[in-house]
Amino acid sequence: MIGAVRHKGIIPWDDDIDIFMLRKDYDKFISLRSHFEGTDYEIIDPTDDGYFCSMAKFSHRYSSIWEFRDIPFVTGVYLDVFVLDYEDGSYEEVAEKRKKYDHFSNLFYISSADHPFSLIFKELAHFNLKKGIWYLAQKCIVRNLRFYYRSQILKRSYVDHGRWLVVYQSIYGKKDIYQASWVQEGFLKVPFEDTFIEVPKNYDAILTQVYGDYMAFPPEEKRCAQHSRFYVNLDKRITKEEIKNILAEAL
Repeated sequence: MIGAVRHKGIIPWDDDIDIFMLRKDYDKFISLRSHFEGTDYEIIDPTDDGYFCSMAKFSHRYSSIWEFRDIPFVTGVYLDVFVLDYEDGSYEEVAEKRKKYDHFSNLFYISSADHPFSLIFKELAHFNLKKGIWYLAQKCIVRNLRFYYRSQILKRSYVDHGRWLVVYQSIYGKKDIYQASWVQEGFLKVPFEDTFIEVPKNYDAILTQVYGDYMAFPPEEKRCAQHSRFYVNLDKRITKEEIKNILAEAL
């Protein structure tokens, strides 16, 4: 949305596109997973073994991205798909619920890491005790609680209409608690590259809450992509074992 409003397209230094759906539309989207079997695309969400995000991805089946070295999960080129959940109650109550979700979302992410014992022993042998003990705790304790963390982030609001719309899976904390009226006022079609996309009529309130003066460019040193890419292959999907072999041969 900020790209559409400020640049009329993709932000020049950005590297991904995020989609936001109301809960009823998101549930329908997830229910279509089996319909993509045999196509070039797939839907990935926290129910997939080894996946590390609390949001879903719409992924290209025949490309490969391994994002974080310590998290052995391969997807394809993707769009992130976030949920807008209605909530009622006071702002403070919703903010506290959002904070609790962040706690479990972070633990779910951490539980996806898989540090080999060889790395743990190496850290301990070099007296990097803090890092070595933390890696050991991740492997022996946090990973074993992964299903519990997942059950917490898969909990959903059952409010069909409310005062607030909340993005639980995003990184902006309280800034991701919107007045529902900002979205309910309707949508505008705005130029985006060679097409048009829909944004809420009150996009100004949303972008101001998240970014402040959103029409001002960030400092030059911050105009860079924010995502990690441990390994990328845009031509085909390969497994993490194949990627490990490729990297081992390269070394």
